[in-house]
Amino acid sequence: MRGHLCRLVRRIRRHWPATRLAIRGDGHYSRPEVMDWCDAHGIDYVFGLPGNAVLARAVEAAADDIRTSRAEANNPCLRGYSETRYRARSWKTERPACARIEATRLGLDIRFVVTSLAARSAEFIYDTLYCARGQAENLIKLHTAQLEHCLL
Repeated sequence: MRGHLCRLVRRIRRHWPATRLAIRGDGHYSRPEVMDWCDAHGIDYVFGLPGNAVLARAVEAAADDIRTSRAEANNPCLRGYSETRYRARSWKTERPACARIEATRLGLDIRFVVTSLAARSAEFIYDTLYCARGQAENLIKLHTAQLEHCLL
C-alpha cells in the first residue's frame, strides 16, 4: 500500500512539486505505516476507519442527541456529525477522527474516518472529502448507463 502511494506521489511531484496533496481511501488505507508515511511527507489524508467500542463511546453523547432529536421530531432519518481524537494501539500518535451518525427508525448507523485535517469540520471532512469519490463513481455509472442506452 505504502509503496504504491510512494510511486504515485513521486510521479505527481515530478510535474507539480509545490501542489498540496490529499489522499482519500477506504478503510484498508488506515494502516499505521500509510498514515505515518503521509505525515512524514506532508500529505493530508482522509481514510475510512472501522468502528469499535472505543470510538462508539467517544461519540456516544452526540449519537444520543441525534437519536433523541430524530425520535422527538418523528423524522424517518436524522444525520449528524461528531469529532474526537483517537489512537489505535498500533498507531504512534493520536489522530483526529470524524463520525457520521445517522439515526433512523431502525437504529443508529455510525461511520468513522481518520484524517490529518484537524482544522475542518467533521461534516465537511466526511461529506465533502470522504464521500466525494463515491459521488464521482455514481456519476460515472450514470453517464455510462446513458451512453449504453444511446447506443442501443
